[in-house]
Amino acid sequence: MVADVRSGLVLAAVIAWKQVLSLGPYVLIGAVLGALLCQVTLPVRWKQGLGRARPATVFGAAGLGCLSPLTTFGTVPTLLRLVQEGVSPGTVLAFLSASSMLSPQVFLLTLGGLGPHLAFSQLGGIILLSGLAGWLISFLPPTSVLHPTLFSTGPPARQSRRGFSWSRLSRDLTGILGWIGFTFLIGVVLSALLQVFIPIRWITGLLESGRWTVIVLAGVAGVPLYFCGGSAVPVLAFLLQAGMSPGAAVAFLISGAATRTTALAAVGSLLNPRALSVYALYIVVGAIVVGLLVG
Repeated sequence: MVADVRSGLVLAAVIAWKQVLSLGPYVLIGAVLGALLCQVTLPVRWKQGLGRARPATVFGAAGLGCLSPLTTFGTVPTLLRLVQEGVSPGTVLAFLSASSMLSPQVFLLTLGGLGPHLAFSQLGGIILLSGLAGWLISFLPPTSVLHPTLFSTGPPARQSRRGFSWSRLSRDLTGILGWIGFTFLIGVVLSALLQVFIPIRWITGLLESGRWTVIVLAGVAGVPLYFCGGSAVPVLAFLLQAGMSPGAAVAFLISGAATRTTALAAVGSLLNPRALSVYALYIVVGAIVVGLLVG
């Protein structure tokens, strides 16, 4: 620990600035990629190919969901309309679940901040859990899992096809960079303060108290503590240096991302409350299992 608060804050500012310089390019590149992908709408012509919940289709939809930068705000109405027009709910759930847990900009930040092993472990775990969830609900009656509004109302209004627009690209880039940049700065500052003011032996002792128990606790702790990938990555980078296992980090990232309010609201537009509760529990348990496998 530092001798006094003032010198500690100066040291924390230096550490935070170094993290901004090292991870900032990943934030910028991810925001540009996300803004470019926002120009691509979900093609309605995929309807026929998505009609059956075959394993390859469901897991492929989960993989595509990880490429979607703003699913909650952009593609939910289109996805719900496809369900009402006959597309398999399982395929849509796989896409929606994966896209609510990961985006290209967060993946790139995780890749730069936590390394390829952990980033691709998170990606693989999300595709596995999302695809499996979609495949499983395809065996259930739609009325037992889908939100009642999907049966009581007409299809959502069709979204007009959009071509490339520089003004929309600029607006999307500003929005994405503003949000992930803001949360990234929060995480950088918090990570720096932890490094300066918390004795490293405390953290090391806590993380090494039991490897598998730390993974379980990390998976559960992700539910209340996770805010955004932008803020989680700098903090986890410090905790990994202090002794946290990669499995615990993966469990935290997956469970936290899936149980955010916005993520659950997106999935809740498709599932009824009871099914949504089961889904949330399944994701937390699944995140812990993935973490144990990685760890």
